[in-house]
Amino acid sequence: MADDYPPVPFFPNSLAYQIGIVIFYPLLTGLGIWGFLRYRSGRYRYVPGALVGYSMLGFSSIGHFLGGVPDIPPFFMATISTDFAGGLGLIVFAALIANRHGLPIATERDAAAIG
Repeated sequence: MADDYPPVPFFPNSLAYQIGIVIFYPLLTGLGIWGFLRYRSGRYRYVPGALVGYSMLGFSSIGHFLGGVPDIPPFFMATISTDFAGGLGLIVFAALIANRHGLPIATERDAAAIG
């Protein structure tokens, strides 16, 4: 339903949305499942990073509004809002795990690679 949303000036092609969904939803969902299984087994290393990666599926839901407020049913608006809240909550949970177990969410090597 990407065509129902107002266009985003720097991301004009709805095909790009669809490609992003096809690639990132399975990839990040797998990362989230892997992080959850590590968490459940008590192996906390890499869990915060995996959960932050997975949380981007929900946290990035705010992107639905980059082109303006879409003309969508209230139910869709509610699901976008709860998706964002869930992603934000998962980021907070990952930070708490990292703090409790003295783990980095990213390593210094990751930071050097980014910038």
